[in-house]
Amino acid sequence: MTNSKTITFKSSKDVLPEHFEEIVYLVKRTSFDSYGFDLRDGTVEYCWFELDEDGEWTGNQACYTPGDTADEGWELKAMVEGYVIGDGKKDSDNILWMTNDEWFKSLGDEGYDSDRG
Repeated sequence: MTNSKTITFKSSKDVLPEHFEEIVYLVKRTSFDSYGFDLRDGTVEYCWFELDEDGEWTGNQACYTPGDTADEGWELKAMVEGYVIGDGKKDSDNILWMTNDEWFKSLGDEGYDSDRG
C-alpha cells in the first residue's frame, strides 16, 4: 500500500514571506540538461539594496527595521540564508515556500509535532 500527500507551496511571485518568518522552500537547481529542486529551511530577513542611476544594485546594503520607509535610490528585498527571494520580476529568483508550521502540518502524523501548535 502506498501513501501519498499533496503539499501546496506558495510562490514568491504571488506572496512574499514576512520579515523574520521561518520558512521551508524549494530552490531550482540545474545541471546540463536536467533540473531538480533542493528543499531548504531558513529565516527570512528583509534588507535595503542601493540602486545606481540605471536601477542596478550597487552592492551596498542596509538593515531593515519594520516601519522603515524607502529612501530614493534604495529597494527593499526579502532574503533567506543569503539568497535574494524573487518577487516575480526575474523568474530565476522566484522560490516556492511555506512556513515551517505549514510544512509540519502538511506531513500529518508523520511529521507534525503537536507542541509546535
